[in-house]
Amino acid sequence: MTAILIKRHQFTGLSKVYSREPDGLAAILRGLAIDNARLKVEINTVKQFTDNSGGTAGSGLVALTIPLVAIDATSAGGAQVTALDTSLGKIANVGKVMTGTINEASALLGLPASSAVSGSQASADTIPALDTASTSANGATAATFASAVAALRVAKDNLARIANGMNAVFAAVGAAKVSATVLGPHALDLGLLAIPSVLGAGPTAAAKKADVDAFFAAYANNIATLAAKWNAALNAGSPGQGPLHVVAG
Repeated sequence: MTAILIKRHQFTGLSKVYSREPDGLAAILRGLAIDNARLKVEINTVKQFTDNSGGTAGSGLVALTIPLVAIDATSAGGAQVTALDTSLGKIANVGKVMTGTINEASALLGLPASSAVSGSQASADTIPALDTASTSANGATAATFASAVAALRVAKDNLARIANGMNAVFAAVGAAKVSATVLGPHALDLGLLAIPSVLGAGPTAAAKKADVDAFFAAYANNIATLAAKWNAALNAGSPGQGPLHVVAG
């Protein structure tokens, strides 16, 4: 990146005031805002994530496929309701931790706060382990398809909300935003909702274990990706070490 050079005669005419060019007034003001935001974050040492999610970070978010078809799990093939609820609780805990860290930066930058109405935080800035697979079940211990789908949809929307909060910080410090289009139509707010409990006794209309496994594995990878993007944008807690966007010329 080459800094914008502001010379004494930069605004002797009106063209630079209304210009959308890289050396126009809008670009200059945005560059100054980014430089100021980076310094603010660095001075206050906004934390990075310690990622224990168990996922693998990628170049971007991957799709989270909600189960589409119920199965008859009278004999086998369903996802166990108790284990599924436990796994969803871990997802809620991750949301609580990540919104807390995002808010460390948001508060400094004057951005709207993220929130999570459920979940608990054992250690600030430390993402706890997620389950990447469900437990097999059949009969009355199999989760109903409808309740599993409802819970996974909220978890999916909450992931988009985490990305929303991060992207506001990324924009402020001049980092690339994370595209969430792969998640499909998604929430645009910053408030993570409580994930509903899953119901059992759904043997003839149950959630398929393999479908839930795929969702959990992709979810963990997405959390790892978001954590890596955050850590890179915060540049080991020193984003101000990068080059300035605007200097005198």
